[in-house]
Amino acid sequence: MEPLAEGATANLNVTLDRFSALPREVAHHILSLLPISDITRVGKLSQKCRAFYLSTPTLNFTEFPSESTRTFNSRLELMASLDKFFMHRHHNKVQSFSLDWVSEYELGETDIENCCSVEKSRVLGWIENALTCNVEKLDFFFTTVMPTLEDIISETQIDFPSSVFVSGSLRSFSLDMKCATLKASTFSASSICNLVFLKLRSVTMEDDEGFCKWICFCCRNIKELRLECVIGLRKIDIESSSLESFGVEYPSCYDLCHVKISGEKVEDLHINWNFNAPLPRTNSLEIFAPNLKRLNWVGYMMNHQNLGELNCLEEVQISLMADGVDDPESKTHEFLSSIRNAKTLRIDQGTTKNLFKDGYTPPILHELCCLNVTIWSGIDDKVVPALASLFKGLPNLTTLELTVSDQLPFFFRTANAATSSGFDRRYWERQHLEFVSQLKYVTIELTNGSNGFVLAKYLLERAQNLEEMLVICLPNQWNFARKLRSSRIISSNAAVGYLEKSGGRTGF
Repeated sequence: MEPLAEGATANLNVTLDRFSALPREVAHHILSLLPISDITRVGKLSQKCRAFYLSTPTLNFTEFPSESTRTFNSRLELMASLDKFFMHRHHNKVQSFSLDWVSEYELGETDIENCCSVEKSRVLGWIENALTCNVEKLDFFFTTVMPTLEDIISETQIDFPSSVFVSGSLRSFSLDMKCATLKASTFSASSICNLVFLKLRSVTMEDDEGFCKWICFCCRNIKELRLECVIGLRKIDIESSSLESFGVEYPSCYDLCHVKISGEKVEDLHINWNFNAPLPRTNSLEIFAPNLKRLNWVGYMMNHQNLGELNCLEEVQISLMADGVDDPESKTHEFLSSIRNAKTLRIDQGTTKNLFKDGYTPPILHELCCLNVTIWSGIDDKVVPALASLFKGLPNLTTLELTVSDQLPFFFRTANAATSSGFDRRYWERQHLEFVSQLKYVTIELTNGSNGFVLAKYLLERAQNLEEMLVICLPNQWNFARKLRSSRIISSNAAVGYLEKSGGRTGF
């Protein structure tokens, strides 16, 4: 890509320039869909187009042509052009600024560490320019890709501009920059912040307590907060009267040990939190969100956890391990009691086997009417008793979905497939499941062995209010489908469909 031009004289041979004739707002909307390289080309068409180019309120520094980013020298030319762009647009309002910058160095380039520092400084300068233009939405992604010295470069930290966090205009901010450090002084100011949305990923935090206090006392309009793989953030303690959605995502290699979220308006909660074995005994999770509607929890149950009263809960999705918990049955009972008002539960095979042991009597979830269980290796002889235990706590279930995924979480992988043919119809009859008479909609995907077929046949012959059943099977399982077609269907209104599945599978 050649350097971005400052402007160009209109082609005098052009008799009709429809774009230049557009209203300013319409032209800006069209330009908002384009990366900066395409906007620059538009700016060469005429003086009116140049004016649109320099005043567009939406800037997408993304999707740069490869020739402009292949070497450090070509990126220097690109950065110089972008510097000139900001200089010529002066202080025209910026509503949205998206920057996606990848520094990819080739073998043979010298002084890579200094080159990377130059790039970091230049792109941070663009952020300062956007702030002077009263930017409202800022999405910033910076990463370094190189064949050598990657560890050295990634450790070359820079202080991220604190001016972002005291901006009076900024409403939405997303930052993904591994080499960025958020200084303790960044969150020491008492200035009120107008952020509504904040997402931090892969940055380094010097003061987790100061950050949490800043969220609680300075971000009075914050509605959505996402924290993912933030280094140095060991404790999260957020109490907010405005927060509506909170998400935390931490793999096992990070040191997060405590999460506490409290907010009357919180309706959506996403937790993806794993640990290195053994499970740390002091880690804790506390939730006070009486109006929570959606809970997504992936990772481990803990010895110290308190979900509080979730009376408004509508949908729960869980993928949990109970290894290392002192009293897993008690913790499971406590968790299920907290979600007893949920209407929909999405759970996977591993969680079902971990939380619903054979013979366990779960608390009754009277409100739950829709259950989705994602199966991995098949409805094997270990998961059937767990399913039966789960079913006993759902007397009013009307929708049941048993679908297959081949995307096994790493902590549930097994070397050998389990037997999947050990349970007959009499087993299900002995369970005396109350929900069967309420059941209306069923989707069941047949797996290896006969357990899935037996359950489907049992439901067809006993679910008197069944309205629809979809049976999904692989080509080599059509013998089960033929047997199901000959079953005595007790519901006169039931519509039963069969679908052959030959493509990929959808994950949990």
